[in-house]
Amino acid sequence: MLIGIDTNLLLRTRPSGIEVYLAELVRLLPVVAPQHRYRLYFNYLRSRHNERVASFSARQVETRTCRIPPQLLEPLHRYAGLPIDWLTGKVDLMFYPSFVVQPQRHGRVVVTVHDLIPFTHPEFCEAWLIRHFTARVPQSIRRADAIIAVSRYTADTMSQVLGVERERIYIVPNGIHEQFRHVAGGGDPLETARRFGIDGPYVLFVGTHEPRKNLPRLLRAYGAMKPAVRRRHRLVLAGKGAWDEAAIAAAIAEVPADSRVIQLGHVAAADLPGLYYGASAFCFPSLVEGFGIPPLEAMACGCPVLAADIPALREVLGDAAMFADPFSVDALRDGLERVLEDADLQSALRERGARRAADFSWERTARETVAVFERIAGRGRG
Repeated sequence: MLIGIDTNLLLRTRPSGIEVYLAELVRLLPVVAPQHRYRLYFNYLRSRHNERVASFSARQVETRTCRIPPQLLEPLHRYAGLPIDWLTGKVDLMFYPSFVVQPQRHGRVVVTVHDLIPFTHPEFCEAWLIRHFTARVPQSIRRADAIIAVSRYTADTMSQVLGVERERIYIVPNGIHEQFRHVAGGGDPLETARRFGIDGPYVLFVGTHEPRKNLPRLLRAYGAMKPAVRRRHRLVLAGKGAWDEAAIAAAIAEVPADSRVIQLGHVAAADLPGLYYGASAFCFPSLVEGFGIPPLEAMACGCPVLAADIPALREVLGDAAMFADPFSVDALRDGLERVLEDADLQSALRERGARRAADFSWERTARETVAVFERIAGRGRG
């Protein structure tokens, strides 16, 4: 089977969760399913991408590159109905890893839906994203022969909000990279932290700084901790900025002066294991998620996790995290203090976290994804 993949997200310089998902599938699909061939589709104008695109070519993997200005190509797809297979060539199945399906004349269609936050929680989204989802996602889901959901929560939301038939939805969980599994117990836990200027114990957050990540409440919870506990631990925020950073800046300004908040910005993937390993606790207070990869990464690195008590995180993390109401500053404060002060709880969370994280791998994600492809491939179009 020849499988086409829309891989334009791989050209982004600072990947977030969806880009990591796509990169891991592109890396592993030829490994777990070498009986198939893969065609990666890129559209770009800048020559600086040439080397990156060329790096994907292998025996089972070919690349197809178009050079049409994106501001022209999108209207051609959306309004003129330009079939993507005029650009990619004919494939048996086309895989869209991020919500949106383009017009297509030949082959089956599979799309991944990571969440439906612009529909369920529009207050956390910019207006352009809500417009984009409203215009494109329901239409894309109708066009798809199969929809991959990264969690049961996302699958349930698709059924409830968009009326998608459950028999068309396949739940394939995300994974975590092997680099996070071999860190705990090796070397100085604060070695990586010191390279970032972190000079003592710390609580860690990793993720984009968008409103749904709930960082102002985390900052207020940190500022409200017992002074002795707070002064002993820095609060480290790792991840790229997003829109509406003013609320975060205001919350930082309210943290007592005897404490220290460290903003690292984007952190390279190679440095994340060391940061997780050195942290006294990892806090993920997000108000809504479709899955939630960072807490699993922290667990794999031996870090106790305090997570928001929301459906997707309950599903993914099971009994391996401590949970707190993300809308309550007091609950987050109490959860942080307990994780930081209760040695028995820390030990239990580390043990359960390592077991839980072992259930999630990108290899498993790739195998289950290709199983979806194979299940529907026999019903190919024209």
